[in-house]
Order: sequence, then C-alpha cells, then structure tokens
Amino acid sequence: MRPNEQVDLVFILHAINAIKDEILERRRGVRQKNLSLGKIKDIELPMPPLPEQRRIVGILGEAFEGIATAKANAEKNSKTPAPSSRATPIRLHPTWQSPCRTNW
Repeated sequence: MRPNEQVDLVFILHAINAIKDEILERRRGVRQKNLSLGKIKDIELPMPPLPEQRRIVGILGEAFEGIATAKANAEKNSKTPAPSSRATPIRLHPTWQSPCRTNW
C-alpha cells in the first residue's frame, strides 16, 4: 500500500500498532530476527473508507489524550504527600505516654 488521498496515514499507524504482535511473530532468524519484504507485503490491514478512517483516528486521538492526562495526574498525585503525613501530631495525656501504665 502506498500513501494516497484515500488513506489516512495516522490510521495506518494505529492499524499497524493494533497488529504489532502478529507482525513481530512473522520475524525469522536465530541471532537477529528479521522481517522480510515479502512478509511485510503479505500483511493485510483493514481499510475502511476515508471518512471512517478519520472518525477512528479522532476517537483514538481523544482516548490517547485522556490516557496522557490520567498518567500526568497520577504522576502529580504520587508526588503529593499523603494527608496523614501532613497531620498535626497529637499530644497524649502523660498517662498514655508512660511505658509503664500504672494508673490503669
């Protein structure tokens, strides 16, 4: 397949990523696994009409933006100390501080 006006290249990128494991399984070799041009040409990608490709790209773009935002928030939250670590220490009555609680 060659880029043309009927193909959204970002759609192709997502389609290839979706079958990445299948593509990697086609590699052959002992020391260095390679993917021959013939095997690459045998890969079939689903190719919906261009408007559908663009719709899918839009949906995936929004999803990936949401994931990036969630990751950023999680990272930010992991750097914030837990509320309990900011709590004011309490002062116990001397009876409770004593190692030998004789006033039971």
